[in-house]
Amino acid sequence: MKHVRLINLGIPRLYEIATGKPVASFNAYTEYLFNHLYSESGASTPALYSADVAKFFDYAYETGVLGDNKPSEEHATATIRLYSKFLTEGINSKDFIIKKAARALGIKPVRAEAAARYVAAVNHFLHVNDRQFRDSRLFSHATQGSLAQDIDEPPLLTPRRRTLNERNNVAEHTLQYGSTHSKFEYAAGGIPSPRVTRKREKRNFPTRHILKLLHCAPDPMHKCMHALQAGGGLRISEVFQTRLSDINLQSKTVQVADPKNLRDPSKKDGVALPYKGRQIAMVVMFEPYKTIFFDALNEYLKERPSTTSDYLFISSEKASYGNALVLSHPMNTLTKSYNRTLKKTQFDNAMVEVGGKAFTSHSLRHFYGNWARNCVLIPGRNKVGLELAEIQMLMGHKDIKSTERYAQLDEISVAAEIASANQLVRSWGGNYSADLVRGQVYARLADELLARAA
Repeated sequence: MKHVRLINLGIPRLYEIATGKPVASFNAYTEYLFNHLYSESGASTPALYSADVAKFFDYAYETGVLGDNKPSEEHATATIRLYSKFLTEGINSKDFIIKKAARALGIKPVRAEAAARYVAAVNHFLHVNDRQFRDSRLFSHATQGSLAQDIDEPPLLTPRRRTLNERNNVAEHTLQYGSTHSKFEYAAGGIPSPRVTRKREKRNFPTRHILKLLHCAPDPMHKCMHALQAGGGLRISEVFQTRLSDINLQSKTVQVADPKNLRDPSKKDGVALPYKGRQIAMVVMFEPYKTIFFDALNEYLKERPSTTSDYLFISSEKASYGNALVLSHPMNTLTKSYNRTLKKTQFDNAMVEVGGKAFTSHSLRHFYGNWARNCVLIPGRNKVGLELAEIQMLMGHKDIKSTERYAQLDEISVAAEIASANQLVRSWGGNYSADLVRGQVYARLADELLARAA
């Protein structure tokens, strides 16, 4: 960066290169981000947001929004709004300010998807800065110890009224009950984000490869981790935080990680670990993945490094031998290493199509939602699969819209239901049971699936 220097040791700090002075508003933001939001966000979110916002400050200094010049609020707002175009157009822009800044900072244009992430980070900073510090000029941190509640909201952050097409699009992709269209009338203010066409493709790990993945795991530890995600729906952060005391070998049950020690406050050790919350403590594991996990666990416990730690997964590296993995490395580093191993296993065992991409740890959690929606049969119910609300509880989602993205109906299940309905209509007026008709259709479906697997 040309105008600012990011010191990324512990909580990130930003300094002006020209003067060496700390950038107060950025440093106040990262302090708040790491100390107040870290436990409620993904493990990598604070580090990503702070790096993205630091790049935005470099742009702000280059374009004169910050520095010795004191631009009018109108000029500053207009320049800040150009940031999205600066990211996507860069030196190719027809706008003189964007082209000049991009050339000076050596910035190449990025795709809309990447730009949307950078803009989201900056908007988060702007809203937090305004909400926490009530600064009308957006950047200078209020250091007097009192909040200026009488300052008006900056024009840049004024909520924007969505167009009719935008409102319809949001409503179409949102689970809703009753008439809630007015809820989507306004969008939060901030820098306009570039338009991104999102692919609604399934991200769950392929059912046809899941057992092969578990069988080909490089060691019992990774086999345990894969099974906890695919069979128990755990987030990767929850996997790394699993403790021996969370597992009952006799009853073969697992409890989800409790890093805030909500179940037993007396155990609080002050370690800040990510936690998104769950309604239930027990991990509901589906077969055959439950049996696979406990078999792999027995193997792993035989080779697990000697330690007094209660954490299940222990480092075997020389520099950190015997220490809990989750305390030995940043969560982002652990996740990247885990995904590299997962990717290698898939490529080494022909689980990836030519030219295709390997699936990540998050895909294993998607697999759990997909399996629960399409493959779990509860005795006494007349259909296969759990309800969305049930899956939401099992996966620990705060918003059922997230569950909908994870637990999508398989086309084959929908086809089976349609086939049974059509057959029932053809038999209308006869002495047929609807459950019998559906059972016959699913029986034929089972034969077809078995034939495919042969």
